[in-house]
Amino acid sequence: MPQNNPARLSELRVGLLVLLALAILVLVIFAVSGDLKIPGFGKTTIIRTEMPTVDGLRKGAEVRLSGKKIGSVKSINFSSQIPTTPEAPNNVEIVMEIDGKLDGRAAIERIRSDSIATLKTAGVLGDNVIDITPGTMNGKAINNG
Repeated sequence: MPQNNPARLSELRVGLLVLLALAILVLVIFAVSGDLKIPGFGKTTIIRTEMPTVDGLRKGAEVRLSGKKIGSVKSINFSSQIPTTPEAPNNVEIVMEIDGKLDGRAAIERIRSDSIATLKTAGVLGDNVIDITPGTMNGKAINNG
């Protein structure tokens, strides 16, 4: 029984096209829902804060503004200078990537120089998150970096 190679090749092409279309559809759904960050799409802002301790905070942890997710922790680094006392404040620098929107406006517009970042526990498992209080008009706008 000879096989019809041109027919099999066209079936293979159709199958690959369907798989590619499904993969693109899944990516679009995740991108629109905000669960997937595609490099080059969407504006992100890097902000930094310093804390005396991070108590188990990890890279990728949520950053929230008044409880609403607006970004994630990009990195956690020790301060470049060695503290003079064990109780010295701000030993650890936390770098955060802010990319969320609130009411159609970029969340970074609500983070100002008078905002306060605190380490909180969320959920039953005790995941650590950074919660930032919204700033006021008295505070200056935060710059990228």
